[in-house]
Amino acid sequence: MVMNDCFQFGWGWGWPFGWLIWFAFIILVVLFIVRLTRGPVSQPPRDVGHDSAMTILKERYARGEISREEYLERKKTLEGN
Repeated sequence: MVMNDCFQFGWGWGWPFGWLIWFAFIILVVLFIVRLTRGPVSQPPRDVGHDSAMTILKERYARGEISREEYLERKKTLEGN
């Protein structure tokens, strides 16, 4: 039985992409090390509750999406008066 020369040296069918696998592996290792050394990624604190609702209301009024009367009515509701 005669075998192709490429199989005798262990290259097989994947040899053209072997360098790509090693390159991807090295990139993953580097990214993992960078991630470990930088620590956890923190998210900026988000406004919750009243502050965020009031901010959204002010933005909508500034963009002209709601009228002055609607703005004042919703502001009064948010302030609890």
